[in-house]
This record gives sequence, structure tokens and C-alpha cells, in this order.
Amino acid sequence: MEALQSQFVRTRGGPLKIGEDIIVQQDIIDINRGVVDITFLSESGPVLCGLALKSAKGYIVLSDGSKRRLVFIWNQPNLPERTTHEVRCPDGQLRIWNIYQVNKAELTKADYWTNNAGMVVELIGENQRKYSCSDGIGPFDKTDMVAVVHWRELS
Repeated sequence: MEALQSQFVRTRGGPLKIGEDIIVQQDIIDINRGVVDITFLSESGPVLCGLALKSAKGYIVLSDGSKRRLVFIWNQPNLPERTTHEVRCPDGQLRIWNIYQVNKAELTKADYWTNNAGMVVELIGENQRKYSCSDGIGPFDKTDMVAVVHWRELS
């Protein structure tokens, strides 16, 4: 089967239907100022996986109070399975995509949107979505990393 990366290039990042699944590279949560909770439901596998959060015109507040436009949240044994972050998104959009770690020439880096990386997004409640993600290594496998994201606006 042709890699998802090639198929996404052809659709210019548009969703792909494979079997019963709709696979996307990125999701957008409509939020301006709020709190986002991420809970990993799967155990860390042989490939380290996680989620990227991005506020293109705002920021995400880290636990030390610092602010970043882009944050990587990893699903790994020595980190909490649940994290909470305040977000500010003046454009009303928080972008989310799956990430995974690769090792190349003695360099470890985060990668995304390559090979067979993709995710199935499921609305599971009010302001709550489940992300079933493939780590990009080998065939598409939406069980490589599973997380739930819940959000609420702040006044």
C-alpha cells in the first residue's frame, strides 16, 4: 500500500478514507481562551509517541509559567499520563497532530506527517475528542498511541 504521506501530498493534506476510517494529519479545536486536558489511554510502545499542540497566533502555558506557540506532549513512562495546559488562541484555533520520535545519524528528533503517520479523530463527548494515532513507522496502525483531549473555555 502507498504511504499515507504520499496520499496526503496528493490531497494537499485532505482527509483519507481507508476502510472504515477517516485519517487526518491534523485536527483543529475551536477555542479562544481556555484549558486543555490531554490524557493518554495507551501505554508507551517501542516508538515514543505524543501530541503536538500549536496556537499559531497565541500561546500555550507550560507548568513553569512559560509560554510557547508549539508544545510537544510525550506519552512516556516517566511522565504523567494526564496533562493540563491553559491556551490562548486569538484566531480561535488550537491545532493538534500526532508526533513520534525517530533516530537518524546519532540525532533524536520529533517527526510528524511522514511515512504512515496519521490519526483517526472521534468526537466522544461535548468538547472531548479521542485521537487514535499511527506512529509513522511501518504500516498504518491507529492503536500505536491513543489519547483523549478535553477542553473548556475560560471567561
